[in-house]
Amino acid sequence: MFNTQQYALVKNSEGNFVYGEGPFTSSDKPAQSGVSFYLNNYDLTNQKPWLIPNSWSLLDRNELKSFQINSINKLTWKDPSIESFEVQFNDIKESIRVGVLKKTVPVVSSTARTDDQESLIRSLIIKGAQNEGPSFLYAFQNGNCGFVGLSPELLFEIDDKTIRTMALAGTSSESNLENFILDKKEDIEHQIVVDSLRRRLGQYGKISESERRTHNLGGIIHFLTDIKIKLKQKLSISEVLKQIHPTPAVGTVPRNKSNFSQLKSLRESSSTPQMFAAPFGVKLNQSFFSFIMIRGLFFDDSTISLPTGCGITENSILENEWDELALKRHWVKNEFDL
Repeated sequence: MFNTQQYALVKNSEGNFVYGEGPFTSSDKPAQSGVSFYLNNYDLTNQKPWLIPNSWSLLDRNELKSFQINSINKLTWKDPSIESFEVQFNDIKESIRVGVLKKTVPVVSSTARTDDQESLIRSLIIKGAQNEGPSFLYAFQNGNCGFVGLSPELLFEIDDKTIRTMALAGTSSESNLENFILDKKEDIEHQIVVDSLRRRLGQYGKISESERRTHNLGGIIHFLTDIKIKLKQKLSISEVLKQIHPTPAVGTVPRNKSNFSQLKSLRESSSTPQMFAAPFGVKLNQSFFSFIMIRGLFFDDSTISLPTGCGITENSILENEWDELALKRHWVKNEFDL
């Protein structure tokens, strides 16, 4: 296990790990039964995003934790500069001021290098499996490229009768809980995501929502609202994906061609990995589960990228957003013992 050049791993909503080994068959639709992984880029431009594994299995946490972790050599990180982020921040604030934007999510990355990608990814997977919080462990390797992470953000889960999703937006350190709950900017940022999901999914059936609550990942907290849609009729996975992704938690408001093009340009200028904040999921028989690939490490040959994003609104303050980006990077490094 994890010794092949092609594999995928997803922790599902039931807490099990779906593991598949290649060679994968790429397809424009999932297999009729068994396991199919869904992996697309942030733009959803891959016409064959379904990966059907040569073999697959369901694992529990104890099976993954039983693997021996190789010692992880200390990585030397090159962090982004606040000066380059400030340029992005000011451009976005101007777009908000003139009414073009209401919210967008720029990304910055730390980078490092490794001489043993395969062994490092394997060790990170086993370390990530020890996380007992609500995050979803994910991993993928294809030759010299791959990624591994612990995403807190469900994109959606669907069966014949129900869609389940979440609004996860608004971020702070756990130690700042009291101020976070009263923070107007974080409140607005979260509500933007809730409102967007209502608009985009309300056409499919009756919507019910949980009360907003704080979602504690250990050291970092978010606002979370669970959203459920009782379907009027059966929907295709691809239709829901195109309707929901990217949510305002990782995209733009309003969501239109011009704003999305601006965000893509920002991502490219900061060398954001194409798969960051993209959807990753698994179809197991008749149910489908997916999440957003954030809080992860992305590998390209010997280069490792650790990207993080933040939601910019009219109430955003440069220093606070910069601190949030650093907080998220620190959380990833801490969870994977880097």
